[in-house]
Amino acid sequence: RWTAPHTKLGREIARFEWAQTLAFDEASRPVVTRADFARASPARLKLGVQPYLTLLALEHPVDRYVIAVKKRDTLRAEASNATTSAKHAAKGHKVALPRRQRIWVAVHRADNQLYYKRLDAPAFRILSALRDGQPLARAVAAGGRGVTPQQVQDWFALWTQLGWLCRRKN
Repeated sequence: RWTAPHTKLGREIARFEWAQTLAFDEASRPVVTRADFARASPARLKLGVQPYLTLLALEHPVDRYVIAVKKRDTLRAEASNATTSAKHAAKGHKVALPRRQRIWVAVHRADNQLYYKRLDAPAFRILSALRDGQPLARAVAAGGRGVTPQQVQDWFALWTQLGWLCRRKN
């Protein structure tokens, strides 16, 4: 009753906030290297994603909404140390609720900093398949027919650089 009529949005914001908590609190596993890729068959190689990485399929752009709210709150805090007129200006600023828009987001950490990165739908499907235990070849196939080898190569290069990929825990 406290979130109506925006219960779905509220639930998505809560999931997004919880993913940020996990990004800080979950463990990390040794990252996959190029050598791991080179010595294994793609049909058998099982990769995982780091435990601190959360993949979210959302109906609203809550990532941008949360950033806007935090920015507004920062302006309010700064205004509280400034003149009275600045305080009133910051107080009246409202952040518009986000309109429906399908997005895919990875929430993660790097160097003890929190990050969230939007993903293309095929990249999200590939990472989800890896997270769910699919062998590399099947995970890549989960991306769909329109995915090019160059896209896959670029995504895996980025994910390896970010340290998102790890050996699957059996």
